[in-house]
Amino acid sequence: MRYFRHCVDAHSDLKIQKLLREFKSIGYAVYFLYLEMIGQEGYDGRLNLEKFSCEDAAHKLQDDPKVISLVLERIIEMGLFLRDGNAIKVPEEKWLKYADEWSSRKRKQALYDTLEASGEVSENKITTLEKYRNKFMEDVKFVLAHLNDKTGKQYRWQSKDNQILLTARLKEGYTKEDLCKVVDNMCERWMGDEKMEQYLRPTTLFCRSKVEGYLNADKGLRNKMKDWGKK
Repeated sequence: MRYFRHCVDAHSDLKIQKLLREFKSIGYAVYFLYLEMIGQEGYDGRLNLEKFSCEDAAHKLQDDPKVISLVLERIIEMGLFLRDGNAIKVPEEKWLKYADEWSSRKRKQALYDTLEASGEVSENKITTLEKYRNKFMEDVKFVLAHLNDKTGKQYRWQSKDNQILLTARLKEGYTKEDLCKVVDNMCERWMGDEKMEQYLRPTTLFCRSKVEGYLNADKGLRNKMKDWGKK
């Protein structure tokens, strides 16, 4: 039988207490309903809201979708969930606290899939990358801070997935400036594009098979090249 662990002292969490004060029992219900759906449907601690919308939650809880939406936005604002494009995800410290063995295996598989294009999917190779994390940690923080500043998102340097992914690229010789240029180039292309903006995330931008192309995708340079020779 699958389950998503519910700590018996969850009600003592200061943020959850605040949620209860503001929204009464519906705040508690919305939080744990979405937490359970992330455990059930979320591949790596992330749930696409198209799969489980506020209308879906309202149907299960027999409440107004507008109320559910208001509560969910407040939950995100408080940091109990993090927004990731059209998805929400559990902060890593909450995931480690709540996730059951089945969900943890799914999350580990997601990490392997993230690194598949890099050829670093074995336990031994991931362990090797983990040894380099401290060496590159300041660069990892720098790149993720730049990504968050450009996109308004909240990708965490504390995330093991983000640390290993960026460490893999830095270990290959890319500099923090290179990876920031990747962010700049693709923000220039994708920001404001409803379909593509969701891909402004570490797993897409810094995938080994794509990062070099993104590094050289300087839209401004291409536009300048169009005018070369015209004068």
